[in-house]
Formats: sequence, C-alpha cells, structure tokens
Amino acid sequence: PSSNGTIGTVERSGNGYGVNLTNLQPGELHCIDISAELNNLISAPSHKCLLTDEMISEEPRNVRVTKATITSMSISWDQPRASNGRIINFRVYHKVCTESQFIWRSAGTETSYTIPDLNA
Repeated sequence: PSSNGTIGTVERSGNGYGVNLTNLQPGELHCIDISAELNNLISAPSHKCLLTDEMISEEPRNVRVTKATITSMSISWDQPRASNGRIINFRVYHKVCTESQFIWRSAGTETSYTIPDLNA
C-alpha cells in the first residue's frame, strides 16, 4: 500500500536541512529521494526508504458461525476496515459461558477457523 503524504517547507536544522512529512499511514513503506540543485545543475538523488510505525488494528468484522456440531464450531469473519499494518495472525478466543478463563487459538492470517474438541 502507498499513500500521498503532505510535504512541509524545507527548513534549516543545525548543519543541514529538514522537512516534515505529515498525513502518512501506519505500517507503510515510504521512499524519499533528495537532490541538490544549483542553477541548472541537479545532483544525483540520495535515496532513503522507511517504514512508518504500525498501530493496533481495528477489530475483525462480521463474525459468524458457519457450522456447529456437538464437538466443534466453525466461524468466519471479515478483515478489519483498517489493519494499520500487516496482520500476521488472528487469535480466536473461546470459553464455556459459565467459565471465567478464555482459551485462545491461532488462526494465522486466515479469516475462518474451526474450534475443535468442544465438550458435549
């Protein structure tokens, strides 16, 4: 994914120059080229890429039970509207309603999971 940020005014900073890039999205790679210009002469560009920090994702949407048996339950869900980075795993938490402790299972990057070994 890529986005267009807003480039601020170039300002002198210590021994060099700086510019603020704003309105960037979390978890995205941004590449910057900078050239020096003198009259009609333009230098080769310096090239730098950086990854913006990731933030917590929004919650998965539209969770639904797709199949239920005495011993298992299959569920599926839709990706979050905003992942704010690259999702590497979905955790599925489940418990018997009268219990206090949740059990969690890893679903990887899939948007469905079958919870096995439920007590009848």
